[in-house]
Amino acid sequence: MPVDIIDHTADIRLRVRSRSFPLALLELSNYMLGIIFKGGVECDHIIQSSVEFTDKESCVVRFLSDVLYYLDSRNLAMKVRYLKIDRGLIKWEACGEKFDNSKHEMGYVIKGATYDRISIDEKNNIIEITLDI
Repeated sequence: MPVDIIDHTADIRLRVRSRSFPLALLELSNYMLGIIFKGGVECDHIIQSSVEFTDKESCVVRFLSDVLYYLDSRNLAMKVRYLKIDRGLIKWEACGEKFDNSKHEMGYVIKGATYDRISIDEKNNIIEITLDI
């Protein structure tokens, strides 16, 4: 699996490596969503959003924060299925369904993605980030 859980005393720290930065970000977002809830997701709803950023670190944090916003504000179980990064803008699309306790087992409550010890290795397409729980 391309995502590793790194030991952290109070939060969840993840390391993802992939063939490209956008693919690493896609895998990271879906792994994060898998930490929040378990179970399959039907594509009853489509979510599209975009986020501006100034550097790779803000790209990661702002994107994951946007995903969490839609997850919480629309009460959805979802998965990100597409993202595109171009000139300071990340556009993404997810699909999902209303969260249902009988279908989706609740995991961790993730409050947000943080800049705490964020690390991005562009040469090897590795992202390390801490998620606040």
